[in-house]
Amino acid sequence: MKRIGVDVGGTFTDFVLASADGTTHLFKTPLAPEDPAHATLQGVAELIRSAELEPDTIGQFLHGTTVVTNIVLEHKGARAGMITTEGFRDILHIARHKRPTNFSLRDEPTPQKHPLVPRAPRMTVPERVTPPDGAALVELDEDAVREASRQLAREAVEAVSVCFLFSFLSPAHERRAAENVREELPDTFVSVSHEIAPMYREYEGFSTTALNSSTGPHASRYIAQLRRGLEQLGVGGEFRLMQSDGGVTSERHAVAKPVTLLMSGPVAGLVGGIRAGGLDGFDSTITLDVVGTAVTGSPSSVPSGSTAAGSTNPATSKSSISSSLVLSSNSGPSSQIESHTLAAGAPAPTKPPPSTAEFRLAHSKRSRVTCWEKSWPAAITSKTAIGIRTACAKNMPPPSAIAASSSRGWVT
Repeated sequence: MKRIGVDVGGTFTDFVLASADGTTHLFKTPLAPEDPAHATLQGVAELIRSAELEPDTIGQFLHGTTVVTNIVLEHKGARAGMITTEGFRDILHIARHKRPTNFSLRDEPTPQKHPLVPRAPRMTVPERVTPPDGAALVELDEDAVREASRQLAREAVEAVSVCFLFSFLSPAHERRAAENVREELPDTFVSVSHEIAPMYREYEGFSTTALNSSTGPHASRYIAQLRRGLEQLGVGGEFRLMQSDGGVTSERHAVAKPVTLLMSGPVAGLVGGIRAGGLDGFDSTITLDVVGTAVTGSPSSVPSGSTAAGSTNPATSKSSISSSLVLSSNSGPSSQIESHTLAAGAPAPTKPPPSTAEFRLAHSKRSRVTCWEKSWPAAITSKTAIGIRTACAKNMPPPSAIAASSSRGWVT
């Protein structure tokens, strides 16, 4: 069986054609950020032509992508709405109740520059499920759900998250509400929390579900475009995408749960580094992936091992790494978002990123510190990316600056 592997990075798209007899063909093409799916399909066609193969001999198409990663980093998600339990409209803003001055009566919640779901399209409906057995204290008001759906239609949302308290104990209310939303908004991408993040602690579940909704419309179109293009090329084998936990998933699952692709590209580099290290006999290694849209590091000590591997890219060589986390202060034009989009054509920062001393100074002034931006911690700490969190944090304790940030709920 022949397999094609494709990794879409921030600067290049890399292709590998591997045969059962061990022969490989390699191909590389510059990234086309305006239409990455089209560029990927062009590269696949060129790879097949150069290898002089028939497309129908390809048994698997494996894909690692930063498409969902970049949607989050560049704040280009779809306009999303939310329907939640009455009285809990502001969970996404309150988060874990952590504030710079936790016990101050005058301290206001930190303004959100890029909320996953703005407050206006967050609707509430009467319903309530209670622990420990998921008994319904308040039955779902389906008329209120339909009215909320119509209000969201007026808000012109492309996606809706249905997030009810304790739905992981009894998902019946969420299921019925999702049915009502799909009837009222048939062309809208709908996510329900008991399917995306069935876990206690509402902020983690709500924010991960909201992240799934905001990335869903674009990710589903991208995957559908790839499938159609592969069929037109005559490649009809299995289509699998790399997940954040290092495994692969089907296109159907990826379309329904694009949040599982959040770290698809970075973890593909990690898995490749582990494989390369194992071939060289290393059993305790650190991988480093320096690419066009991010700088990611991952300490690990695993039986198969990996080696430090990477390439230098001037667009990202200015970023700072500390205990596998890309850190920056959001106080000026050197924020992480700009360095992530630099390779894709964004203007260069007008001043270099802060040094370690400057970072600590900004932190001491309670400047907002970002780790892949403020919307990431919920996704990283949720079960959707637990493998990446373990790889990053298990064997290398964070420095004091990161620990201090984590205690404030900003960095995990």
